[in-house]
Amino acid sequence: MKKIGIIAEYNPFHYGHQFQINQVRRKYPDALIVIAMSGNVVQRGEFAIIDKWTRSQLAVQAGADLVLELPILASMQSADYFARWGVDLLGKLAIDELVFGTESASSQEIQRAGDWLNSHQTSLDQWVRRSMQQGHSYAFSMQAAIDQLDDQHTVNFNPSLGNHVLALKYYQWIQTFDFPMDIWAIPRQPDFLSGSQIRQSLAGGCLASDELPERTIQELKHRPLVYSSDFFKYLKVQLLTKTPQALSKIQSVREGIEYLLIEQLDSANQLTDYIQRLTSRRWTQASIQRILLNILLNIQQEEWADYQDLYQHRPVVRILAYNHQGQAALKDFKRTSPVHLFSNLSQELYPSYQLVHRADRMYQLASAAILEQNIGRYPYKYKEL
Repeated sequence: MKKIGIIAEYNPFHYGHQFQINQVRRKYPDALIVIAMSGNVVQRGEFAIIDKWTRSQLAVQAGADLVLELPILASMQSADYFARWGVDLLGKLAIDELVFGTESASSQEIQRAGDWLNSHQTSLDQWVRRSMQQGHSYAFSMQAAIDQLDDQHTVNFNPSLGNHVLALKYYQWIQTFDFPMDIWAIPRQPDFLSGSQIRQSLAGGCLASDELPERTIQELKHRPLVYSSDFFKYLKVQLLTKTPQALSKIQSVREGIEYLLIEQLDSANQLTDYIQRLTSRRWTQASIQRILLNILLNIQQEEWADYQDLYQHRPVVRILAYNHQGQAALKDFKRTSPVHLFSNLSQELYPSYQLVHRADRMYQLASAAILEQNIGRYPYKYKEL
């Protein structure tokens, strides 16, 4: 049986995601579709708009066979690490083909550009380092480096667009790990709203009912919606009770930004204003949001390093949802893969999951209507009609 992998956030699950799964089913009717999905924390340094259990349920109802929770090592870091740990997980499950969306690039264009990037890595790194020393962000610096060094226009699409960034990182990490994994790029359909457009519409209360799959609409109507602004008061407590020295020990806080974090706090009335005041050529909005999330969760650099060491020694991954075919595949994965897949959080596994548990407990503070995210929670089993 062919095993197809998708690295996703489904924040929330929309028509573009449904289209992607349908394309896989059309090409490989009997394939196993495994989703590695962000939990309640997503890659741009925000909380997911609806909880991980609901999003994984929507995925299997839409045709996926198995949904696993991406390690927080992926979902709380930049695109490079998001891709690295996602590919690492799927590779250790012996996935045959990784499917992902792009803005326009084909599989062949991603491969050609990825090979060029790999062969010019040293020169690119040197260029990026110099540019960042001048105060530019990594994304800006990488784009400038490619523009300067790619005189043959091998990268014939915009590599700085979000899906293209991830697509290239996926391919590069597959090559780095030497996994026998093919890639399949599915260009984005312009008629479908993106996740960010949907979240903006939801925040403004102006999302039409025909702009999302019916199941997603129903879940959004009946579940509490979570926004990062819900946590600004908790973030302020963390910032007001820490010295710059204490902040400097938080994961991802570096280069003296701890002083700016404290300096700008009193001037901001809401989270969006605070983030805007901190964003600069050097610090993108997403990187600022990830820093603030680390502060909110009080994740120390030392415990982050310990968690990474634990995960590398023994990957511990939670099962969120499956159907009959996914359940059968789990038995094979548990027998053949080095990944420890679990259904119920035990004391023995807790050290390898405590940062996720901390994030989930914070997530629950957004609303009393959010169900317990860990204790007594088991994977959702979808029984097809």
